[in-house]
Amino acid sequence: NCQIKKRISNTKPAGFRERVMAQLIDRIILGVLSAILLLVYSGGKIYSVWISPLVPMYLIHSAPGYLASSTDWWWGGMYYTISMKYVADIHLSYPSAVHWLLYACYYTIFHSLLGQTPGKMLKGLVLLNEEGRFISAGKAFLRWAAYLISLLPLGWGIWSSQWDEYRQTWHDKISHTTVRQFVRCDIN
Repeated sequence: NCQIKKRISNTKPAGFRERVMAQLIDRIILGVLSAILLLVYSGGKIYSVWISPLVPMYLIHSAPGYLASSTDWWWGGMYYTISMKYVADIHLSYPSAVHWLLYACYYTIFHSLLGQTPGKMLKGLVLLNEEGRFISAGKAFLRWAAYLISLLPLGWGIWSSQWDEYRQTWHDKISHTTVRQFVRCDIN
């Protein structure tokens, strides 16, 4: 029975693999957006290569002679350098206010307006509340913030979804949401 209703009903709990792939797509998009922000804010002196799939932290490269000032923390211009023998120095950006804001807005806006991020769209997934409806902006923000709790004990809050009856992560449980996968229906 595929009928268009206010509630989305032709779904099943999304599997772990589909959710990870959707998340990877979203992180690539966020990595590109963050790289553009770094390039613009630094006047072309810093560019980034996305590294972290979970938090806004980037492997960056700076132009020779570039020195970060103490006010560059808010947009990602400050970084930690790891020097190793026989290879070039590695620069890791500190998670910045602008990047955290970008991540929060991305997930809050897409989840509250469409119920899907671009990654979820490509994988046929949708985020719904327990009644099968889209969530509010407040609940979408809560879910994003709770995502950080899921990451704390080595991502256990995410891994545990594999053994949950409804495939919910800790951030799903905290925000009373579930990620569902669309089921194909034959229309006669």
